[in-house]
Amino acid sequence: MLHYCSLSYCTGHCKLFWKHVNHLLTQTSTPKYFKTFYPRVINNTAIKFTGDELSLLNKGLKYNLNYKNKNWIKTLALETETAITQLPVQEQDYIRILAAHSLRKLHKQQSDRKQCNSNQATREHRILNQIKEKLISNEAIVSKADKGNSVVIMYMKDYYNKVQDFIDKNNFTVINRDPTRSFQNRIKATIKSCQSTLPKNSNIKLTNMNPVAPIIRGLPKVHKIECPIRPIVNWKGAPAYKLAKHLNKLIQLYISLLNAFNVKSAVHLMDDLLDIPLNQGITFASFDIENMYPNIPTNELIPIIETISLSNQLDVNTTELVKITNTVLEKKLLLVQE
Repeated sequence: MLHYCSLSYCTGHCKLFWKHVNHLLTQTSTPKYFKTFYPRVINNTAIKFTGDELSLLNKGLKYNLNYKNKNWIKTLALETETAITQLPVQEQDYIRILAAHSLRKLHKQQSDRKQCNSNQATREHRILNQIKEKLISNEAIVSKADKGNSVVIMYMKDYYNKVQDFIDKNNFTVINRDPTRSFQNRIKATIKSCQSTLPKNSNIKLTNMNPVAPIIRGLPKVHKIECPIRPIVNWKGAPAYKLAKHLNKLIQLYISLLNAFNVKSAVHLMDDLLDIPLNQGITFASFDIENMYPNIPTNELIPIIETISLSNQLDVNTTELVKITNTVLEKKLLLVQE
């Protein structure tokens, strides 16, 4: 009897639930706001592309053309052998046998087909070469947009002007010589003098053996007026990259920051918003900071580290921590390609 009552109770609620769902599905309402999506290809030049060329561009920059060169198996064999030589000596012969078996299988498949590429792959390769010829003859480039997956086509002159405009507006200093080597020597001297804070063999672990000045490139912000660029800089080859990465760990370990105004993710933001008492008619405002990272006042970081270290009596050499921070912040250099 108890089981029967529970089943009847659930059945009744299920009927009410589906009745409500069907009512919502049958309602027809016109949305008040329409989401505007940017086109897949944004052509900011006067170059005319054919339908086939636009169709290939619409597939995006991540699309992989299934086209193989005539000697692609030989090239693959050479690259495989190069990779195998980087493995431990005791593993090389076993991996080499497996790779040889796979290469023979690929060679047999190609011999049976008697054709290296399909008709579609050959056609796409020909279209790609047509696009390249148009870009080269018109001095244009293809870039990914900052937001979304749009492909942006623009003249190289316009691209370099936007990069130069970003540099001019953010207080960069133009120098005629490359200070990478002198900066590398400064980093080595700092590491040598901060052995109580840094790990053993840090002179090897925390320095790039062949540092280079990082190159700046830009992603067009097609959603903003005048289409400025978002700077992208790969710092992995920079002299201070490894030391800065280790410094970040030290600061997180010893310097306790409240992060009262930061959010880690969209979920964290929603949790914070739910804690705010909302009144009817409330309006939320979202502010956009222009070039946020280049405008962070790094000169305020040293006093913050000193204040927190002295007030909390941290188990760390504050003098060395400040010296490492000064060295990392001393030179933020980058190279602009012309």
